[in-house]
Amino acid sequence: GQEIGLGVDLFARLERDRVRAEVAAFTNRMDGYIFPRNTGELGRQGERWKFQYVNEDATLVGAEGEFEWTLAQHIVLDGTMSYVRGTIRGDRDTIPGINGEPDVLESQYLPLMPPLNGRVGLRHETPRWSFGSAMRWAASRAAVVRSARCPSTTRRPRLTTGRPIRTSSRNRRTTG
Repeated sequence: GQEIGLGVDLFARLERDRVRAEVAAFTNRMDGYIFPRNTGELGRQGERWKFQYVNEDATLVGAEGEFEWTLAQHIVLDGTMSYVRGTIRGDRDTIPGINGEPDVLESQYLPLMPPLNGRVGLRHETPRWSFGSAMRWAASRAAVVRSARCPSTTRRPRLTTGRPIRTSSRNRRTTG
């Protein structure tokens, strides 16, 4: 089938001497959104799930933002955050199941949508070099697509951070 969408994006930007920030929000109404669906069957080797692509009418809503704040000369705090939620509109489609029985997509949420996530960093910056550290974080997946043959549970969002916390530096070259 064909995937057709109509969307709206709104954004705001702020730039001052020591602060720069941007936020954006969007909504997209998709007719025939194509995504892989777990069939609940294991593949030939019995280790991985089989997936089948299906079309559903869906709505995606989300927001993202970023900021950069110069706390003192050469010291910059920055961060990002993003969120998207995808839901199926109307009746859920079926795919052929085991023994020819139709298998209905049980969850209203689209699979493979990233959870709320972001990054916060602090760096020392000069015209020639910078050094900093950043932490990435993500909420646990609160909405999980459930298959009738492979049920999952939904959990409350829980913040987790990746390990190790990265530090980075880069050499900046100037011309002139």
